[in-house]
Amino acid sequence: EVNTLMGALEKGAKITYIDPRVNVTATKAHRYWMIRPGTDLALNYALIHIILKERLYDEAYADKWVHGLTELRDFVEGYTPEWAEKETGIPAHEMKALAREISGQKPAVIFHYGYRCASHQNEIYMRRSILMLNSLMGSVEAKGGIFFKKGAGAEGGKPARKLTEQDFPKTEATRFDKVGTKDFPLPDPAHGVAQVLPQAILNEDPYPIKALINYRLDPLMSIADTNTTKRALEKLDLVVTIDINYSDIAWYSDVILPESTYLERTDCIQQMNGLKPMMFLREKVVEPRYDTRDGVMIIKAIAEKLGLGSYFPYKSVDELVDWQLQGTGFTRENFKAKGFVSYGKNPIFWERDDIPFKTPSGKIEFTSSLLEDAGFESFPVYEPVAPPAEGRFRLVVGRAALHTHVSTQNVPYLNELMKENLLWINGERASDLGIFDGDTVEVASGAASGTIKAFVTDLIHPEAVFMVHGFGHEAKQARRSFNRGLSDALIQKNLYDKVGGSPAYHDTFVTVTPVKA
Repeated sequence: EVNTLMGALEKGAKITYIDPRVNVTATKAHRYWMIRPGTDLALNYALIHIILKERLYDEAYADKWVHGLTELRDFVEGYTPEWAEKETGIPAHEMKALAREISGQKPAVIFHYGYRCASHQNEIYMRRSILMLNSLMGSVEAKGGIFFKKGAGAEGGKPARKLTEQDFPKTEATRFDKVGTKDFPLPDPAHGVAQVLPQAILNEDPYPIKALINYRLDPLMSIADTNTTKRALEKLDLVVTIDINYSDIAWYSDVILPESTYLERTDCIQQMNGLKPMMFLREKVVEPRYDTRDGVMIIKAIAEKLGLGSYFPYKSVDELVDWQLQGTGFTRENFKAKGFVSYGKNPIFWERDDIPFKTPSGKIEFTSSLLEDAGFESFPVYEPVAPPAEGRFRLVVGRAALHTHVSTQNVPYLNELMKENLLWINGERASDLGIFDGDTVEVASGAASGTIKAFVTDLIHPEAVFMVHGFGHEAKQARRSFNRGLSDALIQKNLYDKVGGSPAYHDTFVTVTPVKA
């Protein structure tokens, strides 16, 4: 995706980048706005206001495909760019300039809605406002705009088979996260709301939970408020982890089932939907060095011990992959050249006059029956974001290209390149606190506290501090990553969007104080 973006820039595309922190993408952008953290929705409301007031939108597209445009127009009447300037710190004239510039390029415009929708407690409304901006530009299913992912069926093909196509016994039990109930009606059940697991265990709500199997998830480092997660784990009778290394959750488990690394195993077929639907296959290149197994074989073995082996109808990973390919028209041999196969040669865009929107109205619903039938507003009134209290900062987190989530910090070469995370802090704020670059500081939130080295810079908003996710491991056996840097999950409070269910990783406020030598 980075190469695609850089290629677009070389062909004349322009980027406006909006973030409280100057990252690599910001350095490539034609326009950068250091927005006040937490005020994204205010900016989007103001941009919508400008676009509608100056009739900069694609009127023909909106008339055909948008449901609720009049209601949105009335709603944003008071959200002027001058109002938003006071909230976001972005000059009103720059907002107007952006709106007018992109209108001249529509529909080849993308308001990018992000790879990680897990920042604030109003996340679903912020992301909806981004999609509204795209819709007003008529950029849905347009070249240079956004698109729906196309599956194998769009090319007349069949996707790889899934074990979930079998008939499973029906269960009436409520999920631990209560998704699909009146308490949590809207989150996607395919993803769920994993961050409520600690409270579900501790409160035995909706029922007592006795055991946990972790697979490709470390709840100690991925769910906010690690200390509460630990208390929940201690209440369980059994904790099992399937992992490739000695992670924190493996260290905390009763049983570790070691999985082979990606070079030592063949993975299942991965279906990749998009403008050009594809399938990927990653095959084993070396035999396992130690006593490990492929994850799918570990799961099958557990199922067989439970008397559920019939739901895993394969004796090896190779047999499973061959089963997945049945009916697709492809064989293992087709993957040899590139590791993937494409169903077709050309990108697939739907005809803009015949887009199959899967909504009750058959249109893009600005006024959402899904939200309103569940008791939520389509357009919530914006709640002003107050600056942090004296001596406090909003904690912002993110990832680095060198590491994969929380799993690679102990890998020798990657550890050598990036051993620990640092706390980015604004230079003027750091000076007021007596903090110098490289100093060890204590970060405290009320949930927990920890120490980390400071990176003093003017490349971050004064109201925010930033750290890379995935450091501060507590498993001593992983000696290179042990106690290196600070875990953001330890410091964060377990806050989340009560409508959409996503975590609010940027809504925790912290104090930062120098640690005396």
